[in-house]
Amino acid sequence: TVPILVLKGKINKPYDLWADEFDANDEMRSLKYGIKSRYRGHKVNDPTEVRIVMYTPSLEEFEHHLQTNSDLRALKSGSNDTGSDNLIYCIAHAA
Repeated sequence: TVPILVLKGKINKPYDLWADEFDANDEMRSLKYGIKSRYRGHKVNDPTEVRIVMYTPSLEEFEHHLQTNSDLRALKSGSNDTGSDNLIYCIAHAA
């Protein structure tokens, strides 16, 4: 089974700019880590609170990507805190 990640985080720039930067990293995430983005959007009444759905070959690959690439780290630092508690994700498994 393939882990499906549902991520929630805050961003500190306009959503359209963040989305363009996020989308620009899609190919890198796919080729380097096998991570596939399936959805990205924002809360209806708060464009600084984003949601992302991704498939990843393993949680280890996702954690490695999270530690070494800035596109998802931006979610962690979207608020004034620097801790990873700002990035919340849950895991499901595709059959």
